[in-house]
Amino acid sequence: MTDAPIGVLCLDTSFEKIPGHIRNPATFDFPVVYRVVEGATPQRLVREADPTLLEPFVAAARDLEAAGVAGITGACGFLVLFQAELAAAVSVPLWSSSLLQLPMVHRMVDGPVGLLVADEAALTPRHLAAIGAEQVPVRVTGMAGQPEFTEVMLEGRRDALDADRLEREVLDRVDRLAGAHPDLGALVIECTDLVPFAHAIQARLGLPVFDIVTLTTMLHATLTRRPFPAA
Repeated sequence: MTDAPIGVLCLDTSFEKIPGHIRNPATFDFPVVYRVVEGATPQRLVREADPTLLEPFVAAARDLEAAGVAGITGACGFLVLFQAELAAAVSVPLWSSSLLQLPMVHRMVDGPVGLLVADEAALTPRHLAAIGAEQVPVRVTGMAGQPEFTEVMLEGRRDALDADRLEREVLDRVDRLAGAHPDLGALVIECTDLVPFAHAIQARLGLPVFDIVTLTTMLHATLTRRPFPAA
């Protein structure tokens, strides 16, 4: 399958999605198909972990499969709570969250893994248990106290995004995280809204940085294998 479109389960948000965001098609060099789950707001999924969202997300995943996608991912890392149920609901590979990379990253660096999340208070042991990461030594920082992120992403008070302001907020959080934990071996970005700043984060920390785009790009590659050039 040469084009192998990837389906994306999306939250019900309307703010600007800049390049690097999973909901900006320019982020990828392969086709993506989006399905917005109506009513699935950041408040309901991230902060409330609303179990009634499972059914509409399953319906959206099945709709994407019927549309012919080769694999399905999610546009919010907190969707990891539904990983098992969503994967069981379709017959194509489904990776709901960048958090699925945590056990692999920990084994790669053999040390603590930094985790940048939308809302630190909303991250619970259930989220890590959903992908077998309970024993991964994570060092967590969150964006919930940052004005630009809160106003635009978490609370949806406006759609226009000040990307420079958000980048400053992101770098402040990762600077504080690295200062408190100088032994970090890598960083995983949970929040898909923050992936556009992965390059700036890596330039600041000098560490491997993983996110939903690195995971989706890798898994797309597994679905589009080609013959190697002859010697």
